[in-house]
Amino acid sequence: MKQKIGVSVLYEKGTGEEVLDAIFAGLEEEGVPFFHMEGTGCDACELGRYAAALSLLDVGIGVEKQGGSAICHIKLARGSPYLFEPVNGRTAGQNAACLVKGMPFKSRKEDEENEWTDIGHSKRNDRACRARGASDRCPDGHFGSG
Repeated sequence: MKQKIGVSVLYEKGTGEEVLDAIFAGLEEEGVPFFHMEGTGCDACELGRYAAALSLLDVGIGVEKQGGSAICHIKLARGSPYLFEPVNGRTAGQNAACLVKGMPFKSRKEDEENEWTDIGHSKRNDRACRARGASDRCPDGHFGSG
């Protein structure tokens, strides 16, 4: 049953406040409303799927007590999160908001700064395209950044 307008965040009992605060900060930065509640005895993917079912926006985040989070959309198959973030809560919050708004996801660079990437365009392919000097599309069909 749908609950509220906003991204639903379900977390395992014992999840650290700093992890949750980072997720909430990421959602707030992108201007997307959210609500949160404690879930029971599931992994991040199951919590995320249940969270998406509670949200009128059809997007939810499940958070494990170790800090991993799964961003889920209600229309995806069970056990297939849209995105899994091992430890970076802020990026998980931002990416859930981007999924709602239909914007490109943010990803983490090796030096811990955020960068924009196209969905489906891996960092490795992006670096390869830049090395070739691609400005629009590279021969592989990937968008370049140069």
